[in-house]
Amino acid sequence: MPNLVATLRTTARDHSERTAIRSGSTAISFAELLAAAGRFGQRLRADGVTVGDRVALAMPNIPRFAVAYYGTLLAGGVAVPLNPAHPGAVLAARLLDARPRLLVVAHGPPAAVLQAATSAGVRLCELTEDADAAEDAEQTEEIDAEPVRDDAPAVIAYKATHLEETTGVVLSHHNLAWSAAAAAGVLGLTAGDTLATHFPLCQPLGQTYGLTAAVAAGCALALPTVDAASPLHVVESSQATVLSTFPLLIGAATSDNAPSVATVPPTLRTVFCSGGRNLAPRVRDRLATRLDCEVLEGYGTPETSALGCSVRSGEAPAPGSMGRAVPGVELAVVDGRGRETVARGAGGLVARGPNVMTGYWERPRDTARAFSNGWLLTGEKVRRDEDGNIYLLDNVWWTDPLRGRESGREGLFRRGIRRLRG
Repeated sequence: MPNLVATLRTTARDHSERTAIRSGSTAISFAELLAAAGRFGQRLRADGVTVGDRVALAMPNIPRFAVAYYGTLLAGGVAVPLNPAHPGAVLAARLLDARPRLLVVAHGPPAAVLQAATSAGVRLCELTEDADAAEDAEQTEEIDAEPVRDDAPAVIAYKATHLEETTGVVLSHHNLAWSAAAAAGVLGLTAGDTLATHFPLCQPLGQTYGLTAAVAAGCALALPTVDAASPLHVVESSQATVLSTFPLLIGAATSDNAPSVATVPPTLRTVFCSGGRNLAPRVRDRLATRLDCEVLEGYGTPETSALGCSVRSGEAPAPGSMGRAVPGVELAVVDGRGRETVARGAGGLVARGPNVMTGYWERPRDTARAFSNGWLLTGEKVRRDEDGNIYLLDNVWWTDPLRGRESGREGLFRRGIRRLRG
């Protein structure tokens, strides 16, 4: 089974001189990324981080995030990515929940991050390097790390949409490494590609369809600079072949009312949208026409490593759908008694596969409520057509494992879902 550490080491060996991450004038190779992550992992070890310790990361989309992320994993730690733009009270609550040994920040962190660290009593660790190109990556002694178990926790992710919640989603090395390879397949990535992303790297969406997918494919990851006004600017500056972004961002950037946008290079072949609601069919058609490229959509939750279903490359998308289950992922649509619905019938979406979380951080009761007979209750109400395409209907269904007591209807669902194939 794959894991994130082994994937990075393999890619750094096979594509050592290829660009791993590009942001503005900064570009680092895979060899430099592994070397810098190894140096940071050694620093974490010296600071007392041992296997299983949590290390919080509060950095924007900059190359140093990747150094801290993989450095934490190389040291045997569990990364806890946090959004530095969130309010201090939210950050403090999540730090208190995860109890990390350190909070890693970039130079000049926001005041809210500093206040949260003080409030939670977490020691700061400032990372100043992206990758020291002056230091020969070949001569850097790699961190002496024990083999990472594939089922070991790699990341504790907190939901971006429910800031009041402090429930962490535990994703294993296998969850994220498998999902990264699957996402690279969805996007059709090869080592010759450049993947530009606007997804925050602190979220599973930004890892699965950004950082870890690029590492799995051995391709360059292009990150936007702070002055990039549109998702298309990073595409223009990096000559990207694939763009992953939010539907709202790319829709606004190409609308009739949008200011003049960057020149879209002919290299761009695919735009992938996920997060929030799906594109209206007319917006998707407008995007495909104006950008002269393929427009794909996908859906996933933090509990599924942000991966679940996707529109297939090379196929005409079903209008309004989020596509079919990604190969290797099982999706079912069930009614209130747990029975699979007939085509076009509405119901709750349940998922099973190597992308599904191991559970919620230190919340066994919530974990038990989130699963039934091995299936994850996503809490999403959907319908599915005869071809297996999934259509999102609304944001709340009666199976949300983290909200309120189990209703009578949900109880029926839990008893009935046992009828699904085991």
